[in-house]
Amino acid sequence: MQAMRPSTRIRPARAVSPAIAGRQALRHPLVTTLLAVLVWAAMLRLSNVGDMSVWGLVGAVSPIILLAPLVAMAAFTVSLLRGQSDGVLTTHIAGIILMLYGAGAMVGNSVQARIVLRHEGITDQVLRSGSIDPTIDAYFNWPGFFTFFAYVREVSGIESFAAAGIWVPVFLNLAFLAPLLVIFRYATADRRIVWTSVLLFYIGNWIGQDYFAPQAVAYCLHLTMVAILLHYYDRPATAVANRFARAAHLVVVMLLFLAIVPSHQLTPPLTIVSVIGLVVADRCSARRLPHFMVGVFLTWLVFMSSTYLAGNLSKMLELVGDVGAAAGANVTERVGGSAAHRLVVILRLAFTGLFGLLAAFGLFRKRNALERSDRGMLVLAVVPTVLIALQPYGGEMVLRVFMFTLPFVAFYAAHAIRWDGGSARGRFVAQWIIAVPAVVVLTLLFMVARYGNAALDQFSSDERNAINIVYEDAPPGSLLLVAVDNVAWKYRGYDTYDHRSIDRVVRSEIDPRVYASAAVSLMYQRRDAGAYFIATESQQSYIDLLGGLPSEALRAIEEQLNGDPNIQILVDRPTIRIYRLPPDGEES
Repeated sequence: MQAMRPSTRIRPARAVSPAIAGRQALRHPLVTTLLAVLVWAAMLRLSNVGDMSVWGLVGAVSPIILLAPLVAMAAFTVSLLRGQSDGVLTTHIAGIILMLYGAGAMVGNSVQARIVLRHEGITDQVLRSGSIDPTIDAYFNWPGFFTFFAYVREVSGIESFAAAGIWVPVFLNLAFLAPLLVIFRYATADRRIVWTSVLLFYIGNWIGQDYFAPQAVAYCLHLTMVAILLHYYDRPATAVANRFARAAHLVVVMLLFLAIVPSHQLTPPLTIVSVIGLVVADRCSARRLPHFMVGVFLTWLVFMSSTYLAGNLSKMLELVGDVGAAAGANVTERVGGSAAHRLVVILRLAFTGLFGLLAAFGLFRKRNALERSDRGMLVLAVVPTVLIALQPYGGEMVLRVFMFTLPFVAFYAAHAIRWDGGSARGRFVAQWIIAVPAVVVLTLLFMVARYGNAALDQFSSDERNAINIVYEDAPPGSLLLVAVDNVAWKYRGYDTYDHRSIDRVVRSEIDPRVYASAAVSLMYQRRDAGAYFIATESQQSYIDLLGGLPSEALRAIEEQLNGDPNIQILVDRPTIRIYRLPPDGEES
């Protein structure tokens, strides 16, 4: 007899009711992130940001808007620990990017809005003239960015990038993701470290240099270059199986650098020192690449930006190596202005210092497990800092250097908050005493650091409409005068109007009447061509927050203009008044 076999009958799968399936779907961390985004967007649209407090945008919105990114980060962490796919994690990160960088766009406020308008005006000038005049200002000595977007406007028929410009920070930060993933995957095979580094990069990128600007696009190209070099050239040529792919990627690197050089004056030196550091540290086998890069950069300086260098080279050379001047411009002079502004600046410095300490602790934790790739990551985290001592760059060098070192600082900061492995006590300490508080504090500091001075970017609809009236009324060559350059202007007639600010004409005076007399005098000097003075609420906000002029200077200027019988009021609205001096022969 054959032995009895156990039954192998397959039981039918039990059907899952729609209600249970729905509850299971709602428990998915990705749903939590999507709900956080929806609540964030709804609450932000309902916020009244007209009157901003000392905390800028942060003080004008509901606390829910600040908590929503933290909820999404918690959901992202759960997905990461569960081993969810890269697509799921990318969706989490996209939602976090939207909440961290899209707040300004949602309320009609943009980081560095006035500079975005200026860049729109330069692009318009290049498109209208069809040529580059390097004598206009420094921008036209590095016109690559503006030339490209002028071409885009011409072939696409787009009249202006201003409307889409407020979303550029979101788009660019999404573009940073691909090279960041390549860089972090070069450095480690630990998937949790890779994605935690990505998250910390976006929490750390408070600088606000990701708007519609040459340096923002150049930074994206820089990250792409570094990613390619680390991935393909941190090995001897003999160790690479596909030589054609290696050569093709080197050509791509060279083309990217050729695009950077004519677009921005600071990014090429930062890229060059980074690549030289990799070559010296034996982390880049393309040893002749720095020669090519230095040659291209010097060629541009000598032949294409000679107009700018002729008027500024001696001053630039005087500051080379002046550590005191660099420290003063980048730190001391920034901690000034009103008490509100000083508080925001101090919190920015604290944020940057905390981020650095977190990275140092992460490097300490990793000290016994350093890998071959760590030499390249450390070089890229340290080498750009040498430029701080070489050139203050108008007080912005520290900010730019921090941005270029941020991916590599974020990588080591990720090691400080990792909690897998080790003893149970060690995991508890890392998770609940270091990781969670660090992420919460850094995220809240990010919101203050990035949006703390958002009041400076608030331009009312009255102001924008009134500036249009000025451009329609003023003949070419007219003087358009303001107290300080915090105005929604320069998007038209960049080269046909004389845009000036009193704080550049008169400096370090404490008597408001001196500025008033200077304003009226300038207008009479330019009476034949046309002269206008623009007084706005945004200028007064700038003076109150950052100083530069006595707080009563703008009011004193208006009082003197109102007392002059020859000067007309062209526009009189709650947030803006425009004064016009008619040319001789025209009735007042």
